[in-house]
Amino acid sequence: IDDWRERALQAFGLPGDSDTVTYVLRGLAAEHYAPDAATDALARFVLNQQEPDGSWHIFAHRPPIESSDIEVTASSIAALKAYAPAYDRRQADEAVRRAAAWLTAAAPTTTEDHAFKVLGLVWAGGDKASIRQAVRALLATAREDGGWSQRSSLPSDAYATGEALVAMAQSGAVPASDPAFARGVQYLLKTQLADGSWLVRTRALPIQPYFEADFPHGRDQFISAAATNWATQALIYAGAKKGT
Repeated sequence: IDDWRERALQAFGLPGDSDTVTYVLRGLAAEHYAPDAATDALARFVLNQQEPDGSWHIFAHRPPIESSDIEVTASSIAALKAYAPAYDRRQADEAVRRAAAWLTAAAPTTTEDHAFKVLGLVWAGGDKASIRQAVRALLATAREDGGWSQRSSLPSDAYATGEALVAMAQSGAVPASDPAFARGVQYLLKTQLADGSWLVRTRALPIQPYFEADFPHGRDQFISAAATNWATQALIYAGAKKGT
């Protein structure tokens, strides 16, 4: 990010624009990385990308990871909360408020939308009634097998199930005893492979040459790595909820 600082200040984002930048900043925040001139520049870039209606728009379309205005808006909220520079804090707080209002009114169509609507409202410190309503809408999309699917026309998978469970766990609105949460956990346990990963088939149109990243599942490894990440987080939350 040091190498990208000057370009960010000139309004050139990382490939993927705000979506990539906010994932980078959220990752740094998870590692308790201290703010510096580089994070200031990336946060300023994100702040300048907000639309007049309070949302952020996705730059490319590579579902499910890079396909949702709701996701990038939620991710931008988290990035600004973590790394907005002190000199931009008032503007960033107003941006978060406007983003939360947009999220409250947004109509999800995919599990990515539903999960990140919940997460964005949580990260923004939204009112509990709005969060509970978003959680109920997410719960209503659970499948009979206990999992969640990326879209209604697709089968359940670990990516959608993992992110749905993580969103519910972070919301604080779903107790450990909730049957839907428990069924989701069981779905993940049943579908984990012997090597510890989960396989999810890619559905994004390729826009770059394939390369081997040393994760299982060949050309499905990128989405499978993300699915394994979400599933692992969900199982961690499940263990924490049970006190194990």
